[in-house]
Amino acid sequence: MNLLWNSNKSLSKSSINHDLEVIVVGLNKTGTSYLKSALEILYHGTTCLHYTDLIYQSNDIIEKWLELHLCQYQTKLNGFQYNKQELLKLLLKNYKSVSGIPITSFLNDLIQMYPNVKVILTVRNAELWHAACRTNLIPYQSNESKLQKFFYKFSLFTWLIKLNQLKLLSLQNTLGNKINLKNDNELIHAYSRWNDYVQLIVPKDRLLIYNIKQGWLPLCEFLNKPIPCCTFPGRNTIFLWSYLLRHLKKLFHFILYTFIYLFMIYYFLNIFR
Repeated sequence: MNLLWNSNKSLSKSSINHDLEVIVVGLNKTGTSYLKSALEILYHGTTCLHYTDLIYQSNDIIEKWLELHLCQYQTKLNGFQYNKQELLKLLLKNYKSVSGIPITSFLNDLIQMYPNVKVILTVRNAELWHAACRTNLIPYQSNESKLQKFFYKFSLFTWLIKLNQLKLLSLQNTLGNKINLKNDNELIHAYSRWNDYVQLIVPKDRLLIYNIKQGWLPLCEFLNKPIPCCTFPGRNTIFLWSYLLRHLKKLFHFILYTFIYLFMIYYFLNIFR
């Protein structure tokens, strides 16, 4: 990985340059994706960076986030000066708001870099958060099939491996490098410690402790924004979407594996023709 990357490449394709205004530092599975949608409404369609957005980013940008996490506590690497805050500013230059991982790892840096930024801590019951994590964010065992692991060996799928590495690194840098993510008690205690830590270091006048069940009112008051006419994102749709996504994922895997098997059969038939 090249830590001193050229800012004239993919990161600088857009001429937009926003100052960061809002940081959501709640952990994923506390409503960070719904709050992402809410902030995009309040800030008139500007993208709020969330982990799910990285799925659509270039491999280069995913690598930059990995570099930041791998070298979080270093000032020099391979003899070169390493400026974490400069790299962060470059990655965030096109955003007014960010939500959840991978940004939670850099809370200290961000409140120094952006002295007027507002911080939102999304919270929920620790046991409910833990149960949600075990479904897909931090499962006890990998959900990857043998076929998926086989195709991860090809360069076409390396971005998926890097995304998973980024997720785990971000969680460990946020919750503590020594945490065992497979241990339920450690995970629940680390979640509570993180929430306490945020409240300790962020000035009270810049912090909102928020549950997405509260809807628009406390959020709009905190950000000095008018309350939108639309329904708060996610309300009355959480169970519907979880049902649809669960079945769409199965359908996607069935179509993908069918295509792969047919392609392999076609390929080998042509080889031995």
